[in-house]
Amino acid sequence: MITRTGDDSYTLFSEQYEQTYHSSFGAVNESLHVFMRGSGIEQRLRSGKASRVLEIGFGLGLNCLLCANSAENNKATLTYYGIEHRPISPTTYTKLHYRDLLDHPYLADNMVDAFSMAESISTGATSPHSIEQATIRVDLGHHTHLSLCIADAASEPLAEHLNNLQAFDAIFLDAFSPDHNPECWTLAFFKQLANLLTADGRLATYCVKGSVRRNLASAGFELHKYPGPEGKREVLWACKQRE
Repeated sequence: MITRTGDDSYTLFSEQYEQTYHSSFGAVNESLHVFMRGSGIEQRLRSGKASRVLEIGFGLGLNCLLCANSAENNKATLTYYGIEHRPISPTTYTKLHYRDLLDHPYLADNMVDAFSMAESISTGATSPHSIEQATIRVDLGHHTHLSLCIADAASEPLAEHLNNLQAFDAIFLDAFSPDHNPECWTLAFFKQLANLLTADGRLATYCVKGSVRRNLASAGFELHKYPGPEGKREVLWACKQRE
């Protein structure tokens, strides 16, 4: 079910996970505050720096679109790698009207192609035999290249694949909550993420649950809590612990 959030942007309620994909107080505000600003990616792009982002829980593609919009505005190269186990349909995506939020609406139009190809994989119309074959590649704009992998984020084949990629400047941990999607919040999973982050990179997430903080710290992250967007008291970003 598609719902309007507090900042007049739209989100979707997941019946499987019994949660909305974004905050009901404002989908765009949450994305900007928690992920773009919390990770430092907004500042990197404004400075024209080439940036690499890994998103755990690609969801509706909003985080990616807002990053791509900034990359286009600032002519900064953005390499975006999203992971999603159950992609939404292109029909559902178009009903979210995300193109109306952007300075460059063609970014949202090109995202339709990504979700169309993702639907082919998730419905079995095409049968990938490897992570490489389950990865969709789309140029969203002049400066943004999207790789969207249709896979379980905690799977061993995906972990092996990611370890062979260049490290990321930011990781967006935007999976559904630990109570509903526990495999993306474990100590073992966080150790994998720590290996994928650059020395000065940041992991950003909306979740400040005690068990999550403890697992992040045990995985080698230094934690920084800060005030959240409307409806959320605190959120956090994390970087690698300094030796």
